[in-house]
Amino acid sequence: MLRVLALMIGTRVDNVVIGEPANYPGALDVTDANPRPSPGWIRQGQTFVAPPPPAPQSLGTRITKLAFRQRVGPQALAAIELASVHDAAAPVQAQQLAATLRVMLADVQAATFIDLARPDTRAGVQSLEAAGLLPAGKAAEILDTPVQAHEVPVGV
Repeated sequence: MLRVLALMIGTRVDNVVIGEPANYPGALDVTDANPRPSPGWIRQGQTFVAPPPPAPQSLGTRITKLAFRQRVGPQALAAIELASVHDAAAPVQAQQLAATLRVMLADVQAATFIDLARPDTRAGVQSLEAAGLLPAGKAAEILDTPVQAHEVPVGV
């Protein structure tokens, strides 16, 4: 009589076949198992469980300039733009910050994409948080949130 048989490697189902148990020594009869295991399932005692889902595949660290701006957010972008305005009457430290911000904004504008793993990108975003232009924790969110498919630059 034909049965549904699980061919095992250790506790993992290697394959499921239909056949005579005598032709598959060591195979487990799973004809009546509910749910019926598939290749990759794991035997735990007398039951089988589906394997955990595979870890999501990394999409890298490059995102479009628009995706980067969206990660920063409109309120922080407005604060950065305001802080980048030159004020000759401001203290030298404020003028230096404004000039640095203008350079950073120009770099983003000139870039083909933003690489979140580049040391200068990371340092720049972290400096925005240190200067109070990003809320606490926002730099890590911008830099370390996994890249989503819609953020990946095309053709790069």
